[in-house]
Amino acid sequence: MINAMNGDRSASGLGQLCGNAALNGYAQSWANWMAQNQSLTHQDLGAVLAGTAFNNVAENILTGPGGMSSGQMEAAWMASPGHRQNILNGVYTAAGVGIAYSSDGQVWVAVEFGG
Repeated sequence: MINAMNGDRSASGLGQLCGNAALNGYAQSWANWMAQNQSLTHQDLGAVLAGTAFNNVAENILTGPGGMSSGQMEAAWMASPGHRQNILNGVYTAAGVGIAYSSDGQVWVAVEFGG
């Protein structure tokens, strides 16, 4: 997922995102929560900000069919102005990705950005 985002960032002349363990933890916990509750909802980003060393955070979330590829996820986000803005925001230097599956086979994804 980070590689897919970095492809779009490079095409726009932006630096690469690096993976971050703290952001991964928040992203995975949130993806698990969304899958368990089958609810596409943003988490409290104030808590993410307070729990990391970053000055700025943002979040992209999505749900889709279980076989959805990272390229398809990235294309969906890039087609959405708000999600695209997060991916292409030069303030963000790190990201964490969480992926979970609900009992009906749907994929639930959370990406946390930090900068």
